[in-house]
Order: sequence, then structure tokens, then C-alpha cells
Amino acid sequence: PLSHSQAAAGTDALMRLVPDGAARDGVRSTVLTALDRGDVASALAAIAPVALTDQVRDAAEEMLREAKQGTWVVSVDVEPGTEALAPLDRARKVTRLFQEVVEPAAAVLCAAALTLLWFLRPSPAKRRLIPLGWVPAAAASLMALTVLVLRLTLGDTLFGTPPSWPPAATGLLADVQAAALDRLLTTAVVVAVILLAAGALLITVGWVWQTRPSVPVLTDPRHVPALTFTVTAVALAGTMLAPVAISGSSPRICQGSAELCDARYDEIAQLASHNAMATTADRFIGPLQDPDIVGQLGAGSRVLLLDTHRWERPEEVAERLSTSDFSPAERRRLTAILQRVNPPHPGLWLCHSVCGAGAIELEPTLRQIGEWLRDNPTEIVTLILQDGVDAVTTQDAFERAGLSDLLYEPDRDPDRPWPKLGDMIDSGRRLVVFAEKADGPAPWYRNLYRYGMETPFAFRSPDEMSCLPNRGGSDKRLFLLNHFVTAGGGLRLDAGVVNSRQRVLERAHNCERQRGRPVNFIAVDYATIGDALGAVNELNAERVEDGPRVPVERTPGRIPGAAEARRRGGAPRRRAVSR
Repeated sequence: PLSHSQAAAGTDALMRLVPDGAARDGVRSTVLTALDRGDVASALAAIAPVALTDQVRDAAEEMLREAKQGTWVVSVDVEPGTEALAPLDRARKVTRLFQEVVEPAAAVLCAAALTLLWFLRPSPAKRRLIPLGWVPAAAASLMALTVLVLRLTLGDTLFGTPPSWPPAATGLLADVQAAALDRLLTTAVVVAVILLAAGALLITVGWVWQTRPSVPVLTDPRHVPALTFTVTAVALAGTMLAPVAISGSSPRICQGSAELCDARYDEIAQLASHNAMATTADRFIGPLQDPDIVGQLGAGSRVLLLDTHRWERPEEVAERLSTSDFSPAERRRLTAILQRVNPPHPGLWLCHSVCGAGAIELEPTLRQIGEWLRDNPTEIVTLILQDGVDAVTTQDAFERAGLSDLLYEPDRDPDRPWPKLGDMIDSGRRLVVFAEKADGPAPWYRNLYRYGMETPFAFRSPDEMSCLPNRGGSDKRLFLLNHFVTAGGGLRLDAGVVNSRQRVLERAHNCERQRGRPVNFIAVDYATIGDALGAVNELNAERVEDGPRVPVERTPGRIPGAAEARRRGGAPRRRAVSR
């Protein structure tokens, strides 16, 4: 914690990095307020955008231009001969052996064998074609049988990785092996099809040559155009369909995974960004996320917890701050700053507690979410609104933002199972909207606590986190896990602790056992810190493998310990001021 004089001295030091300009006073107020709260990270985040040199800014703009043109390919040079890379070196040697020795030798031997077979047959040439055709046909059959056996026995890997490899490298090698095997076996199938076609052609020609069957209709000159057209059409169709038949169709992806398309919406886990609008990128005082909303979606969040507001008048700000956990001195200082640098603005806004401490416009943000959904047609996004704006006005804002064709209408009966993700995606209705207070009148705008339940949210430390019922009771289909610490207004250090994969998994498993329902929304502060997304992916992998059902533990007030949890292996941030 810093005293006010220390915070002012720190602000003076940081402001030396900021060039003179119209934004200087606003930046100073933001930095001073952050340092008063002891939040050094937010102060530095506010300084960074305006302290960048022109050279750094030009480089960033160039990278963004490249990103819009395609995909970045990031490569890392690894020293050859590294012991950990021995499996890759072996794979490279095998590939080179096949390309440089086995394939050319096989082609030469095949040509030599066919030539020898042709000249060793004493019979007339027309009788040599049929046995010659059986050779590639037999080779094709043997190759197809070999491909089938390899596919059944090898799976997707040829060799494992050393224990010293990190999980990411192990996963990368597994992907490389799977792709290499798939390419190898696909190539073998293509060769088998070519050999089979060649053999069938030789056998057919030999049989026709020997028997000379009568085909008066086909040899009639009047039917030559029709016959030519039919043969050409069949050849073209075969050319187009053969690659599809050989390689198969691409796997269908739903919510980032091919395994989730057949899972219901109320069976999967999703990462939720708590107070998603309060970001460092948008220069909120006391942010709870770093990237902007589109950045959070790109980083894996699929549930956004947002607060809708109208801009408060000065007397409303003072009234709301009177119930907050800011000290009296902090409230007076914050009120004075907000009245000076952020006077009231008309319209609808996304704010955290007080719009003067940070706000982004509602409708442009909704349009950005809609654009992201249209750019990502296999994804579903859920909004949970702490609705400080009435339902009809909110409904009009969604319609003006052009989201009407994306909005999903939940079943009126909250106890009915939700549809499969694949069905929701096929319908095009991929935006689910809940409110904390409203319930309609629009059929897509439903009260969260009719359909879902949650845990408490006012935890002062990581050790206080519990699974006790809060709003929504304890028997709803959807389950919101509020997994953040409210002390200090939400700190990155706390997020670094509670957002670890193991911590998220342990608490999710504990709460699932107590409630008898799978956790669906895991709401965290600073979603890009830690590995909450990795925990979400692991939960979904468990459910795809074992099913979503969890054992029920109904001991009131008891939270299973970490040892129990390891056997298997928000609602917006609430301070009194925002509730």
C-alpha cells in the first residue's frame, strides 16, 4: 500500500514518460488513482499506450496489417542433435529413407517385374494383358489391406516423447505424428486406387480383345456423341469426387472442439470473463480484464459478464460510492476526479459501478460481438447482464446493433434440457443473453436465475471460496462458478493464484459434487492470467470421455479437500457498490 504522498511521487515519476498533449491530464488522474489503491500494474498499463515511441507504434501497426492479410507463422530454431529431439530425428530419417530409396526402388522393381512378365508369356499379346492386369490389382489389394491393419494397430502415434518434454511440446509432436501418419496412409490409398484402376483397365482390355463382345448399340455412329458425353461426365465426376472419397471430410468443430458438437449447452464448461467491459485496453480505473472484449473472445472466453448503465449524475455517484468498500478519503478523492474529468454523458453504457471510472458504449460493443460471431461461425457466445437499464431499452439496443438473427430463444421451461451445440450452431442462433433482474419481454432475454444457479461472489481471499448456494438456489440446470476475489477491487496477484489450472479444477470438482450438476460458467478476473482456459478444456475432456454426470455430495457446509478433488486427476465482480 502507498500513502497519498507516495502515490503522488510515483505518479510524477511515471508522467515523465508521457509526452505533452491533450490526454496528459486524464492519464495523470488514472495513474494517481491506481497508485492510491496500490495497483501498480494498472498504473503502468495506463502509461504504456501513451508512452510508446513512434518506432514501436509503427512496428505494432505493421504486425496488425500482416495479421489481417493471413496467418502468422511463428517458428523457433532448435539446435540439432538435442537429446529431446531424438524422436523427430528418427522420423526424419525414416521419411528420407522412403523418399530417396524405397519409393524409387519400388517403382523400378514394379516396372521391371511387369516387363519381365510380359515377355515371359509365350501366348499372343492379347492374352498377356489379363495376367498383367492381375499383378497391379493384387498389389492394390495387398496395399489396401496393409493400410487397414496399420490404421487399426498404430492409432495416431508411432513413438512417445521423453518425460522431460513439456506438455505443449508433447502435444505438438502428437499432432505432427497424427498428421504424418494420415498423410502417409492417404498417399498409400491413392496409390492403391491407381494400381487397382490400372489393373482393371488391363484386364478389361484383354478380355474385350479376346472375346470381342458384340455391342451394336455402342458402336452405332448415331450414339457416339451421347457416349462421348457420358464418358466425359463420368471422368469429370470421378476426378472431383475421388479426392473427397480418399481424404474424407474435415471434422466438424463446435465451440473450438470436434468432440463438443454432440454435447448439450448445459453439459459443457465455458470460460467467463467477469466484468468483461472493465479492461486495461479501455483505460478503466480498476480494470478486471486486460484485453478488450473482442480480445477476450479471441483468447478463449465464451461468456461475458457485463454491467449496463446510464451515466450517473454527480449526486448518484456519491450515493453509490457511500455503500462501496472504498475508504471515505478514497471516495472523496474519486468523486472529485470523476466530476472533473468524466462529466455525465447521454446514452447507454457498459460501466463497472461508476461510469466515470470507465465506460464503453453499449451498442458499438454489441456490434463488435456480432461481427466476431459472424467471423467465427462455429462459436457460441453467452452474455450475462447486470442490467442497470430496463428490459425494453436493452432489447431495442440489441436490435439496433443488428443482432436479431443471432439471438437464441431459450425454452420457456427452465427445467428442459438445452439443445446440442451442433444444433444451436446449425440454427444460426448463437448468442445467448441472460439478465440478473429482467425476464423478457423479448423471448431471448431471460432471467439467469430461473435457468441457473451460482456460488457466492464476495470472497475476500482465495481461502474463503466456497460452493454454498447463492442466487438461483441449488437445483438449476446451469451452474455459474464465481471464481474471483473481491478484496482490493480485484488484483492480478489474486488472479494469478486462483486462475491456476489445478485451483480451478479442484474447486469445480468440489462444487459439482456438492450440487450434483456440472459447472457451466467459470467466471474469473484477468482471464488471460493463469490457465483457467486449460481447466475448462480439461473439464470438457472429462465430460466427453465419462459423461457430464457427477456424484452428489449433500453434506451442508462441507467443502471436499484437495486430496478428494485430485482423485479425478460472475456474475460480475460484486462489491457493495455494484450490488
